Amino acid sequence: MNVPAIAETLPGFDTVIWYGMLAPAKTPREIIARLNGEIQKALSHETVRGRLASQGIDAAGIGPDKFASIIKTDLARWGKVIRQGNIKPE
Repeated sequence: MNVPAIAETLPGFDTVIWYGMLAPAKTPREIIARLNGEIQKALSHETVRGRLASQGIDAAGIGPDKFASIIKTDLARWGKVIRQGNIKPE
């Protein structure tokens, strides 16, 4: 089957699949900071980075504020696609 890449069908299309850890709403900032610190430590270990890399994952460790911004942007982007496409869960 010869299927074109999505960027060939939709010029300019760009998206990233991300993984992250989330905490319940209203978790105190000091708890978020501590969790982030421990996650950053884990991601700095060569064994962890190697294991993730072997699965095609680039462990960026971007921090809670930037991650929240990415989530917010993606929710707006994909929410618009869902509404315009009248996509319904099955």
